Amino acid sequence: MADAFWKNVDNSLDRIATATTVDEVIDTLNEHFEKSSGDAFFGGSGGDRQLYETLITAGWTIVWSEAVYYFAAKDTAGNVLTYVEGDVYRGDQKVT
Repeated sequence: MADAFWKNVDNSLDRIATATTVDEVIDTLNEHFEKSSGDAFFGGSGGDRQLYETLITAGWTIVWSEAVYYFAAKDTAGNVLTYVEGDVYRGDQKVT
């Protein structure tokens, strides 16, 4: 069962590695994981591969980052997503 979970994580990150928009990331995550409180959820926190590094490798710009589990990233069109401990939200949701 654990192997199937991590295979799902890897499959989602493989698709996100070619994503160029916030909507593509959110749609991909919603196909692989159940939503929590955000627009989507990434269930692979704590694994070998992270959403943070995958987005950077895909050419996204990190707008701000407190940690790999709390950051905002911008796609090529300038749209932003925020990642907060698994939850993904459209827009810059930094709490100040």
